Amino acid sequence: MTQSRGGDGAARPPKGRLVRGSLQFNILIIFISLLVAMTVSVAWYTYQKQSEAILDLSEDIIHQVSATAIEKTVRYLEPLRQAAETTAAVAGRAAFLDRRPELVAYLVRTLAVHDHFYSLYVGYADGDFLQVITLPEGLQRFRPDDMAVPPGAVRVVRLLDRDGEDAVETWTYVDADGRTLAVGESSEVVFDPRVRPWYQGAEQSDGAFWSDLYVFFSLGKPGLTASSPVRGAAGGIEGVVGADVALDALSAFLAGQHIGQSGAAFIINSRDELVAFPDPARVVATDGGRPRPVVIDELGEAGLSAAVAARREGGAARAIVEADGISFISAFTAFPPSFGKDWTIGVVVPVDDFVGTVKETNQTSLAISLVVLLVGIVVIVVVSRWISRPIRNLAGEARKIRDLDLDGTIEVPSHVAEVRELAESMGAMKTAVQALGKFVPKGLVQELMDSGVEIELGGRNRELTVMFTDIDGFATISEHMAPEALMLQVSDYFEELTVVLRDHRATIDKYIGDSIMAFWGAPAANLDHAGDACMAVLFADRRTQALNAQWRGTGKPSFVTRFGLHCGETVVGTLGSSERMSYTVLGDTVNLAYRLEGLNKTYGTRICVSQDIHGRVEDRFLLRPLDIVAVKGRQQGTFVYELLGAREGDPDVVARAPDYRRCRMTEEGIDAYLGRRWGKAIAVFTDLADAFPDDGLPGVYLPRLNAYRTHPPPDDWRGI
Repeated sequence: MTQSRGGDGAARPPKGRLVRGSLQFNILIIFISLLVAMTVSVAWYTYQKQSEAILDLSEDIIHQVSATAIEKTVRYLEPLRQAAETTAAVAGRAAFLDRRPELVAYLVRTLAVHDHFYSLYVGYADGDFLQVITLPEGLQRFRPDDMAVPPGAVRVVRLLDRDGEDAVETWTYVDADGRTLAVGESSEVVFDPRVRPWYQGAEQSDGAFWSDLYVFFSLGKPGLTASSPVRGAAGGIEGVVGADVALDALSAFLAGQHIGQSGAAFIINSRDELVAFPDPARVVATDGGRPRPVVIDELGEAGLSAAVAARREGGAARAIVEADGISFISAFTAFPPSFGKDWTIGVVVPVDDFVGTVKETNQTSLAISLVVLLVGIVVIVVVSRWISRPIRNLAGEARKIRDLDLDGTIEVPSHVAEVRELAESMGAMKTAVQALGKFVPKGLVQELMDSGVEIELGGRNRELTVMFTDIDGFATISEHMAPEALMLQVSDYFEELTVVLRDHRATIDKYIGDSIMAFWGAPAANLDHAGDACMAVLFADRRTQALNAQWRGTGKPSFVTRFGLHCGETVVGTLGSSERMSYTVLGDTVNLAYRLEGLNKTYGTRICVSQDIHGRVEDRFLLRPLDIVAVKGRQQGTFVYELLGAREGDPDVVARAPDYRRCRMTEEGIDAYLGRRWGKAIAVFTDLADAFPDDGLPGVYLPRLNAYRTHPPPDDWRGI
């Protein structure tokens, strides 16, 4: 059969026919089979709509419960603040001294009117204190000294009289008619109202004050205190009135709210402590014998903890959260600002409490849909096996390219034209990635392939270690060598150092003449970038020395390489133009690494590192202090060090005994130098020069020390 050809000479299919075995044909077959599954979509859509309607109804229920609970709480606590403010108006110092019975009677009447109050009291600036407490039913013992409560006692009047350092505290138990039943006296008075939070809070705020949530020791229940300052005739604060209320009534109210089958409403403060909970026995915990409010996470209720955690992380006021494989509706409503406390009411209820019935109703419809779906799956499986085998092979080849495993060729036989075309395109891509890896760091290629993001100009901050190298006297060497010979020797040199650096996880930034710029910690993250950089530099230094030994045997000049290392926050990313880009690093860290390489000339060293490098690797590497310097472009001084070797590991880079001796002598000399002990420092550096004639450091310090001994630096000198 003759096929028509396009303008490019490629064979084209005759019009009106499908290409035999084309991917388009196979996709049509699959989609036709999948139409059978539409019945499942219909069933699911019906379920979703019914569920949404019921969930909308549940939102109304939750909103009503929250609003009612907030209103109940405000009505429950507002009288406490009003009572504190009203009592403050009549509980002046004169009333306590001259009309104490009337003041006690007022406190008793106020407690009788507000039967949910626990106690009402007033403390004065001189430490005197008067309190009336409503005794809980069934209480057997009470203060002082765990005194037995007399039968018929409903209240206790607590009076603390101070006279300088002396203090007497009495407890008077009275019945419902105000008759005294018993009087007790504390054996030791330790209470001082002036140091209590309720007193200090009202005093500092100069107005009404709400305490934090705490647990009443005598009741074992969470409670709250409202306090208000007592003002004298001159307007000053004579004392503070406080009113206590237990919050168990709020828990009882929440227990009566039915939200679904197992939903719960609760009130928490800003520290996620339970103010009220349907089970009041679970709102108090004990630490070291002292009761405290329970934090909601301590309940062990997965749904509640998940809801509070989602809200804490900035989630919506109403949301669906997951816990232990169960979906919960969570809703949080903050109390109004006028309430004065940062409280929130939360409602958490399993979704199935509302939609469970709908779910059961749809199970039958879903079962029918599944039967239809199974028929479609059988068809899809048969067809997909036929077309998926070459696609799986291509996926394997794609994974190899993603992992930069670029060996071999791509051979995926297939009758599908599109698959064959895709295999050819992937082969071309493999070749292109192989070429790209020679110009771009392999780690960057890997990162770009993993992210799938187009290369764009820009960078980000990351902590890196940056290295610069330079060949000492390279200009002189190049003057005495033929360009071709010099190029070959430099290429051999770069090849050797590049292998060492990449073996130690370095990213080669660029080759600058005879220098190399590299960094560690990007594009792949490296938590030990400083340690890897130090090890790489040591191996590179040893490798350079080995090369020099070979070159000297053939009459070639030696390359004495200097290294500079620094680590810190660096901008790393893509720099350049839209036409040509470079993956590189910028910033003060790069500048300092460059300056450190140059400092080797001053101190006669080969590897100069910063104080930041020293701080990260001093336990694994031997580093000798060189000086405190302020390099060009910096005002602040910093220690610089010479990297002598590793403390353990490969024998080629491990520091030797002379290295340790050289380091100890240098530390001793610099310590004397910074301590202005000029004579001692001169002696040490003289000994260092005698012991190590090739050491350039004494030549730096001895002239400086002799000058300082004659003309000492100013008092604010810090060795920079």
